[in-house]
Amino acid sequence: MFFGYARCPDVCPVTLAGLERSYKTLSDEQRRRVQVQLVTVDPVNDTPKVLRDYLDRFDPAFSGLTGSPDTINAAAKALFVSNVAPAADHSEHMQMQSQGTRPPSVPPTPPAFTATNCASSIRKASSYASTPTAR
Repeated sequence: MFFGYARCPDVCPVTLAGLERSYKTLSDEQRRRVQVQLVTVDPVNDTPKVLRDYLDRFDPAFSGLTGSPDTINAAAKALFVSNVAPAADHSEHMQMQSQGTRPPSVPPTPPAFTATNCASSIRKASSYASTPTAR
């Protein structure tokens, strides 16, 4: 899950391109279990159509989420993401989480964000989804 916006001139497209490269290195089974989601921090300009058109440039499987600023900020706070507003530095705008589990022990943004280490983190997170959790 990445918090960003479609009009971002640099960090968002670079991050999404890295996620795209990482996503393409995953097996079909891993891709079925991984969702890449962009949550807009600019809901006034990022309509569902704008987000869809923007994300289609990277991968049609990526999804975009929007809502009211209060809802977006509440979601960010729940995921321990700070500084949710269009900004130059998105280093704290990303969270990896396995479906149905707690976030894995990986930093929100890997120290050197490359397709290789991002794919490694995604593989690690997707392995949690296949492990039964205690209830």
